[in-house]
Amino acid sequence: MLENALTFPVGYYYEDHHFALKLVSRVKTMFVDPAVSYMYLRRSGSISTVRTRRVFDFLHIRRLCLDFLREEGLLERMAPLALSYIVPTSFIRHHVAEEFVTEFVRDVLKDTSAEELKVFLQTASTEDFKLVHEAVPDWIDTLSVGDNTAAWQGFIRTALTQQLAAAATQPSQHPLSRTLAPHQVLGLYNVEKPQPHQNMHEHYAWNRGKDIYLRVNTANLSRPVLNIHFRNLVAGQVLVVEAPGGDSVVPGGVAEYHATPIRLCAAGVLRGMGRRAYSRRPYHQV
Repeated sequence: MLENALTFPVGYYYEDHHFALKLVSRVKTMFVDPAVSYMYLRRSGSISTVRTRRVFDFLHIRRLCLDFLREEGLLERMAPLALSYIVPTSFIRHHVAEEFVTEFVRDVLKDTSAEELKVFLQTASTEDFKLVHEAVPDWIDTLSVGDNTAAWQGFIRTALTQQLAAAATQPSQHPLSRTLAPHQVLGLYNVEKPQPHQNMHEHYAWNRGKDIYLRVNTANLSRPVLNIHFRNLVAGQVLVVEAPGGDSVVPGGVAEYHATPIRLCAAGVLRGMGRRAYSRRPYHQV
């Protein structure tokens, strides 16, 4: 422990967070015992049962943890873990008294770097956005993400009314995608079961002119492109893909597939694709 400087921050509650991060990052072998063998004693007056201003100690521990993740190059590699400290939604919901929430969230936002904000925007869930919006209603309007501010503001406002998943350690694939995870797609999650049309596949989605948002980390992608493969099987219905660079109009009752490549913006947020019709399963490849 001395060799790896594994010590607890002195004088703060919640000190085990930083210690645990450093410990796990240093060990060479770890064994996980599935047996339930940990009993937690809930005593009156403990920090888990009494909500006092000592909860603000977590802000210092949060900063230590985020600095450690950044120094180790783990902010993006371990995004779900980083997210739990950038905006600690679960901690706030369970440990911060209602009268302290606004102050606590404002302090969190003040002590969030541009790099951490980027991770938050790319991985946060509707629940995370709602927490910030409830505590600091003007946060969206004052958000600054350079030239992509307007795109992110639109994305967040849409996420507040939808059910956007948070990034997961091992994300499953979105039912409408071969390559994207659930937390990257907003606007196409309304999957329906097969309708009585011949040769239809398992998943479909209605979209009547509403925006579709994708959030993708484009840092390591020189030319990020979204490829949509679809066909319009419903006779008498017109499918329109509205995208930067021009629209694609596909008549109904046509069996062959169509492909539409769309360049993603620098922020990794794509919007403004109002698909009006009932289309076969769209496969997204970024």
